[in-house]
Amino acid sequence: MAQLNKLEYLSVANNKLSGTLPVSLFSSMKDLQRLYLQNNQFAGALPTSLSNTVNLRYFDASHNGFTDSLLFSKLPKSLYQLSLRSNAASLTLDSPDVTRFQDLEVLDLSSNKVRGPLPSTIFLLPSLQQLNLSHNQLTSISSTDHLDFSNSQLVAFDASHNNIRGSLPVALSRLNRLSSLSLSSNHFTSRIPDEYAKKVAADGSTALPLARLFLDGNYLQGEVPSLFLKPLPNLISASFTYNCLKKCPASLSFCSGSQRPDSECRY
Repeated sequence: MAQLNKLEYLSVANNKLSGTLPVSLFSSMKDLQRLYLQNNQFAGALPTSLSNTVNLRYFDASHNGFTDSLLFSKLPKSLYQLSLRSNAASLTLDSPDVTRFQDLEVLDLSSNKVRGPLPSTIFLLPSLQQLNLSHNQLTSISSTDHLDFSNSQLVAFDASHNNIRGSLPVALSRLNRLSSLSLSSNHFTSRIPDEYAKKVAADGSTALPLARLFLDGNYLQGEVPSLFLKPLPNLISASFTYNCLKKCPASLSFCSGSQRPDSECRY
């Protein structure tokens, strides 16, 4: 297979292939543009020869057992979409290699072992539209307050089901195109920023409104921003349940579930 130097499309998806990929598998595949390995039983690290696929645009290796910790150093910077969800990749995102991917539009690393802080620089990838890091082991989001998001293309960000602590990042409300934000099931302990409510109510002239906002399953405190208590100009799918919020009226759809008992809100 390594001799197929004119190959542009390769899919072995949805089989029961297992084992590790040969180190030299992609050595001569410089024309490869689409690679689909999803839904198999591959394990171990991705081969270093992947870096030779300099025209690769779409790579899906979801639902395998890859354990790669050096993922971004092996992949070509030509990628538009990268999906490695539901593997066992134990890696951090604070590597300078991540910033090489200037054309990346979709990054899905959900259900892995991504750990440590989420560097703010990932929000500055100029083409990134969808970022899914849910069901991992992230512990914090680096400060984003100083960043210029005016050119950001990010539409959807999911960091639910991690171990992120601290305050909800206010600066995410400055992502003009962001319409879906999920930070559920973490350890955030701040109030819900007024800026989130303003983003929900945006009229679309300068920024898209938030249509999805999921903050349930944290330890958020205080009262719900007053703007949420008024009729909103835009339809929203949201949940603020199972936090430590005060005055979250059950009449509001996003407050319709219970909050945490007081015994869980003393920290």
